[in-house]
Amino acid sequence: MIMETFIVYPENKAQANAIKAILKALNVSFQKTTEHRTYDEDFVKKIKKMHVKKIKLLCFMFGCCVS
Repeated sequence: MIMETFIVYPENKAQANAIKAILKALNVSFQKTTEHRTYDEDFVKKIKKMHVKKIKLLCFMFGCCVS
């Protein structure tokens, strides 16, 4: 069985309805969601900060210059 995921962004209700109708006509199962998953800002800042610290440590260990 071939499984693929398609993410589509209909621009209006008519497009959304047409996409749903086509999928139903083809007997394709689908899932509708309106949520946009984004990461928490504080989480992203922490990850970036950890990344910078790791780069600085590696550069220190291997004699690189970091400004």
